[in-house]
Amino acid sequence: MPRLKKNPEDLKAYSFFEQIKDSWRHAKGYRGILIFLGITAVLAGLINILPAFLYGLIVEDLTGKKSDLIYYYIGGIFLAYLIYILLDRTNDYIGHIKLIESANKVRSKYYNKLFSLDFSFFENNDPGFLVNQVSE
Repeated sequence: MPRLKKNPEDLKAYSFFEQIKDSWRHAKGYRGILIFLGITAVLAGLINILPAFLYGLIVEDLTGKKSDLIYYYIGGIFLAYLIYILLDRTNDYIGHIKLIESANKVRSKYYNKLFSLDFSFFENNDPGFLVNQVSE
């Protein structure tokens, strides 16, 4: 269970690395997908830099009146954009599907917890207490 912080000062002390550690602990079953999505995002970012480099080579060759490799550079630009689009869209699609799947799993867990409670719990407690119990 995540650590519940009630005091705003405690929330400020909840560091970024603690958040990552808690998120990683709760990502069982999705860790492989998260690593894959991170790697494809980094690869897509690196491939997205390649066309700018190839444009520079084309300009250098045109100003130097060497046009031997320009068609290869243009093909490289096309190929880099194609690979970037495929990686980026794959990353978006898989991330979206897994996000929906994990949200549905959490929702199901909370509904199961709600339905397992006695009626006396709902009669004796106000809604704020109910929300606090579900989020624990």
